[in-house]
Amino acid sequence: MSRGFRRLRGVAAAVTAGLLLASCGSGEGADGDAGEVVITSYGTSTSSYAEMAAVAEAVMRADGTRFRILPSDTGVGRLQPLIEGAADFARTGDEYWFAFEAMYEYAVPEWGPQQLRIVWTPVSRVGFLARADAGISTAADLAGKRVPQVTANPSADTKVQALLQSAGLSRADTEAVDVSYGDQPDALRSGQIDVMIMSTDASGVAELQSAGEYEWVNLDPADPELEAAFAEWAPAVEFDEFSGAPGQAEGQTGWAMHYPLPVITRADAADEEAYEMTRRIVEAYPDYEGSTAMGPMWAADRVPLVPTVVPFHPGTIGYLEDEGLWSEEAQERQEELLEREEALLAGWEEVSSGVDGEELTRAWEEWRADNL
Repeated sequence: MSRGFRRLRGVAAAVTAGLLLASCGSGEGADGDAGEVVITSYGTSTSSYAEMAAVAEAVMRADGTRFRILPSDTGVGRLQPLIEGAADFARTGDEYWFAFEAMYEYAVPEWGPQQLRIVWTPVSRVGFLARADAGISTAADLAGKRVPQVTANPSADTKVQALLQSAGLSRADTEAVDVSYGDQPDALRSGQIDVMIMSTDASGVAELQSAGEYEWVNLDPADPELEAAFAEWAPAVEFDEFSGAPGQAEGQTGWAMHYPLPVITRADAADEEAYEMTRRIVEAYPDYEGSTAMGPMWAADRVPLVPTVVPFHPGTIGYLEDEGLWSEEAQERQEELLEREEALLAGWEEVSSGVDGEELTRAWEEWRADNL
């Protein structure tokens, strides 16, 4: 067993709040490596968790590597174990970008810019599902409606903000309701909220169909206001057509957001660990491709292989180079992001000296506006 994966086993033994996949066992794989990997993910009712569990089981069958999955409904809850060393990887929403840039709740002394790296970039399909009796077909219909303020989840909230802005609305034009990400389906069912943001394939969405009628809010990719709002609030989002989701009649299509929910690690993670994680994900793909609706989005020919807002890990780059998948375009963007990281770290050291609290947040926002 490699030094890196011996360390992972020691970390996992100290974690008490995770789910150890019961099927994983303890036997060695063909290469003699039966390590244990700790990874955080979204909550158990989400498609992200289901995908991660499917990947973990497929990898275990391939080489005996065990996974401990730590679920959390909050961005901080998914990142904190990684930063503190209690987890080795994380499957995140946009919080990986927010933490890299020290935005939102990460613009505080306890955080600041985090040196994170991408390992793999599967894309999720996320939409806005509304109660059919709420009369919400477009973003403009959200005026006066009960709209979720997702607890400790700026990844979800910025997309809600973008949708509202596309119709010339703000939070003040709605009735904001505090709710955790995973509690949204129950809140929608009970009438606490009129609309929610979630993967089109989440188990919580599917379970709603037996409790009433729901419909997906129309996202028109040809709408320049929609495009501009998402470019400002969620630049990684693209729009793609989907069908066959709960709430859709047979043959009905709609448009949803597509954006990476990547597997990430720390910049100081050993190259071998990132390389092996990438290799395992790619080589086990045939065994988990059909396990979930979004399984095909993990394929090497479908994931984005040019970094967008956070650099790739050198170990992942090494694997992609070995497979002929790393491009000059990707390398150029990688270097740009590494330079940006240096600027962020230097700027944070400059700005955070002698200031704290709201003063630090304001000073940091001004620095970013003036220097990036």
